[in-house]
Amino acid sequence: MGQQHVELFGGSSHGGRTAVVGSLVAAYAVFDALVFLIVIVTLAAIFNPFLVFVGASVVVTIINLGCCSWLNREWTPKDMANGSRRDSRGCVSAR
Repeated sequence: MGQQHVELFGGSSHGGRTAVVGSLVAAYAVFDALVFLIVIVTLAAIFNPFLVFVGASVVVTIINLGCCSWLNREWTPKDMANGSRRDSRGCVSAR
């Protein structure tokens, strides 16, 4: 019997790049509040606070949309592989 190859992050042709992007998304998810708090408060103390908060909200929204779309694109096919399915609550269960 041969070994079964399991691809964790999609195709093997972009596995290294996907792992790097996944690590960056995870780091962003963990440290976003702390990093943005320090940067935004510092910039608001130096410049016009209203403009800093408007600019920061635009930047944070773009980053969040990028991270969410990457997660949806990369993880959805993996969740649905190997005969798994979603129930009415959206949970993945194996058949």
